[in-house]
Amino acid sequence: MTGLWTVTLFGGLRATRGTEVVDRFRSHNIAALMAYLCLFPRLHSREELADLLWPDAELEAARTNLRTAIASLRRQLELPGDIAGSILITQGRASIGVNPNAVASDVGRFESLLRSAARPEKSVDQKTELLCEAVGIYGQPLLSGFYETWALTERDRLAEAYWSALRELAGLYELSGHRDKALDCARRGVSADPLREEAHAEVIRLLVASGQAAVARRQFSDLEQLLEAEMGLEPSPETRALLDAAPEAPAFVFAKPPAPVDSPKPEPDTPATEPVLVRKPSRLPLTMTQFFGRAKEREALAGLLRSGTRLVTLSGPGGSGKTRLAIEVARDLHEIFTGGSWFVPLADVRDAHRILDAVAEALPVVRSRAVLPFDQIVETLARLGPSVLVLDNFEQLAETGANVVQQLLGAIPDLCCLITSRQRLLLDGEREFPLAPLPTPRTPGAPERLLEFPSIQLFVNRAQAARPDFQLSARNAAAVALLCDKLEGIPLAVELAAAWAQTLSPAQTLERLDRRFDLLVSRRRDIPGRHQTLRATVESSYQLLPTATQRFFAQLGPFRGGWTLDAAEAVSGDRDAIYHLTTLREHSLVLASEDAPMDDSDDPMMRYQMLETLREFADELTADADQRQVLCERHYQHYLTLAQAAEPGLHGPKQASWIKRLHAERHNTRTALTWAAQYDAEAGLHLASVLTRYWEARAFLREGGLFMEQLLAASAGETPLRADILFKSGRFAWYLRNWDLARVRFAESIAMYRSLNDPAGMALPLAASAGLLLMNDGDGMGAYQALEEAWRCTEVTGDLRPRLEIYEWRTVMACGMEDYPTGEHHAREWLALARTLGDRTIEVAALFWLGLLATNLGEPDRARPLYEQAIAVSKTVGETFWGSGAWFGLGLAELLAGDSVRGRDCVQQSYDLLGDRGYQFVHHYLLQALAYIASAQDDAPRAARLLGAVEHLRRTDQTLRASIIGCIFDPYVERAQTALGEEKFAKEQGVGAGMTLDEALAYGLAK
Repeated sequence: MTGLWTVTLFGGLRATRGTEVVDRFRSHNIAALMAYLCLFPRLHSREELADLLWPDAELEAARTNLRTAIASLRRQLELPGDIAGSILITQGRASIGVNPNAVASDVGRFESLLRSAARPEKSVDQKTELLCEAVGIYGQPLLSGFYETWALTERDRLAEAYWSALRELAGLYELSGHRDKALDCARRGVSADPLREEAHAEVIRLLVASGQAAVARRQFSDLEQLLEAEMGLEPSPETRALLDAAPEAPAFVFAKPPAPVDSPKPEPDTPATEPVLVRKPSRLPLTMTQFFGRAKEREALAGLLRSGTRLVTLSGPGGSGKTRLAIEVARDLHEIFTGGSWFVPLADVRDAHRILDAVAEALPVVRSRAVLPFDQIVETLARLGPSVLVLDNFEQLAETGANVVQQLLGAIPDLCCLITSRQRLLLDGEREFPLAPLPTPRTPGAPERLLEFPSIQLFVNRAQAARPDFQLSARNAAAVALLCDKLEGIPLAVELAAAWAQTLSPAQTLERLDRRFDLLVSRRRDIPGRHQTLRATVESSYQLLPTATQRFFAQLGPFRGGWTLDAAEAVSGDRDAIYHLTTLREHSLVLASEDAPMDDSDDPMMRYQMLETLREFADELTADADQRQVLCERHYQHYLTLAQAAEPGLHGPKQASWIKRLHAERHNTRTALTWAAQYDAEAGLHLASVLTRYWEARAFLREGGLFMEQLLAASAGETPLRADILFKSGRFAWYLRNWDLARVRFAESIAMYRSLNDPAGMALPLAASAGLLLMNDGDGMGAYQALEEAWRCTEVTGDLRPRLEIYEWRTVMACGMEDYPTGEHHAREWLALARTLGDRTIEVAALFWLGLLATNLGEPDRARPLYEQAIAVSKTVGETFWGSGAWFGLGLAELLAGDSVRGRDCVQQSYDLLGDRGYQFVHHYLLQALAYIASAQDDAPRAARLLGAVEHLRRTDQTLRASIIGCIFDPYVERAQTALGEEKFAKEQGVGAGMTLDEALAYGLAK
């Protein structure tokens, strides 16, 4: 926990801690509980509190109310990162109070200062300083709005203490010769309690003593009238007697005024008095809510205007926070632009001729019918000096009103204009500043980490406005993070979603987000109609587009995650797509960025993107089902064509470039496959078939497997394409440890290819089946026969590519039999063929196996460069599986070389590359390596547990049964057994056997 809660009790009830403010509570009784606990900072009996706050309720009901109130306060006061129960502390179940080390109140400080001032050892100066601070804290009477008996009693007591402190302070000031300060204290006493006669008497006495008899009499007269009007009383004789020491006021004699004389000329060093122009230096809207984030944007915008850029257009889609940011920037520039910052609201102005009227209304212009508005504005701004004019919501005036801005800037050299608009003005000298949404967390995390994101801060703040005891907690943090991410950090959308906190939890709001335009509606009456709903905000931008561009905008609905110009042309069928995209970009409805080229020989391309909120709106515009189907079919066809163009490259030297290109389009290919699974499964099989290499390279195994199974279920018949998908689905099932499905799919694929008399197609599923027989079933002979048949198939067809997989399993088989020289022979032939065919992914695989074979031979120095070469190629290609294997092998080599620390780091790198995306069928090899490393580091219990976990996973068919790690690592097992003894080693193995794969990995990787 960092920082104290500071609770203000004088005036109203308010608690602050850093930037956190709590001043609203779910009910008055919850606020009263908070006030009472802070006013009396000790442990209180729950029975006492229940009876105090709910005196008319039945005892059990009062107890329930108290529990609810305490829970509500805890949610408000215990912030993310706080230890539960650290603010409100308990003693057993009977007592509760505030933690004095976590909560401090102004009343506590006030009374502490008074006690210190009362100590006899304090000097006059020390007493004066202490009392001065104390009376500064008081400010207003205690707990305004609270009328409970205890509150009224304490209010009177503290008011009396305040009056006594003022009187003592006044005496100290008078004693030290500061009668003016003494008089100020006495007058503060009168302000605090106007009916307290002794306060007035003190003022009168000090006025008389300072020679201000006339003022003393007026003070007495005011007292007379007040006492008569309020209480029907007269001032006491003692107060009246104070005036006896005052001299009589002179009588007023009416006489002729003296004859005028020449006024003396002022002395040379006395400045002549001139009329002073009294003006408000700025006119910016008052903001009633807290502002979050935008520090970099705020500084950058201010820097542009400070450095001489005279026209800045802050652009962005509706609801992105342009207006609020412009106000904050204008406020920041107040001291630099001596003529002030002036805010001109234009949201309701539709006629460009009305712009000048709006500007004149915002400025301190003296209106005259005899002078044109433009001239009046120019004269006023010229007189004021360097100024900033904030022209807000200019988009509907951009085409017809831009010249007005140009004329103002031309006529007033000291003027800078900050425009907020969804559309650029397209003027010479204009500097556009596109405003992105607020940053959002891509993944859930601890509440304290999430609160670093401005979008989360905004949501929590606005949720607390709707429900005061709302807090970001471990229970709701994931939902809030995902909600803000789904809303893309659009401030308006976040605020509208947060307003539901009074009736929906964040998780419930998230569930309803698929109907975001119906959900995100405000009930507030103080915001413009265009921001009352998210739909109205987006629609107002759409209405500003030309008709042809509106039609084009609606055709962008099928895209996900962005698109290129050729994609837009293909899906829309519009030859003017580039002009429409330019218009949409100028209206802040589309983002444009330069995509990195596929490789050094290519030129970069522009890539376009819409916020998901805008895309959903575009999608809704296509209401006709037939037209929607046409767009989706064009979208599918375009991305099938792209994937087919990528397929040869995915197996050749440009593999990395094509993986990168397909990765950029992954959201569109997912959308195309989803459509195909529902409407045209046969077409979907084509796209899935060419995407499998990309899915493998980027470890999208669950996604790829799911799509293939959906498409197989939705299609029928015997075709080479269907047989191919059966084989590839089986391979993905194997990656995902679904051995039974893998066996079925391989067998179905082989049978279908046999039925089609297609030996070329049969080679790959035969080789894959051999791998399954070898690694899972321990059937070496069956694997050998399948590989031989696969090789014969390639001899018939002359197709060398299936041999890449055959070489792989021949290498693996030799490794499993510990025939490492034969394995190296197969691996070298494998590597040579991969390089001949230009397949860099398989090159990485062959290099890994050559390294592992060298490692198993006990030659880490020969293995290390092979692994390092594999890692370098995998990074170039963008491949993860075999690159992860190379890191794993390097870890084993470093262990053999005597560097277990470096070995462990390499295994961690391997795991980080694989993650949890679907290659868990090889994770047990990482556990083996970690066990050997633990043994080398004399952590025998950890080694035994990890070995027990590996053995259990193999025995229960949860992972591959075959081992690829040679007996050269057996001494590490023996070392752990010797350290523990057989009985304890077996016991630790049993503990490991009780772990799941994820638990064992977490245990093994923990430092």
